[in-house]
Amino acid sequence: MLREGNLETATKLLGHSYSVVGDVVPGAGLGKSLGFPTINLKVHPYKILPSNGVYAVEVYLKNLRYIGAANIGVAPTIQKRSKPVLEIHLLNFDHREIHGEKVEVKFVQRIRPEIKFQSIEELRSQINEDIRKVKRILGSTG
Repeated sequence: MLREGNLETATKLLGHSYSVVGDVVPGAGLGKSLGFPTINLKVHPYKILPSNGVYAVEVYLKNLRYIGAANIGVAPTIQKRSKPVLEIHLLNFDHREIHGEKVEVKFVQRIRPEIKFQSIEELRSQINEDIRKVKRILGSTG
């Protein structure tokens, strides 16, 4: 179910939201260059990630809860990565430096599959829509 991006069924089968724990690592700065800074997570290679796409997530850092729009994928519009990356734009976060910190990411709902956009402007517009959906699902301040 996770590999198919079917979080609803996975959550029912698990009895709780699926989560991963990982260390925040430096990224390529693509999100920041688009106006949506992200944290990038290094997850254990044997940990299953949901299928490529955008997800509403809860992120726990030092016992504080943040909400975010997570992308799992290869960034086909900007750069075609060889392996999927988990990156998260946190909505209620001051974007201070947290490289090396350990965080837990709970996947709440899949918003859409990862797709290649025709332009950067189209991508930015879609990210804004994704953020609106995350706020509807999780609340505006987390």
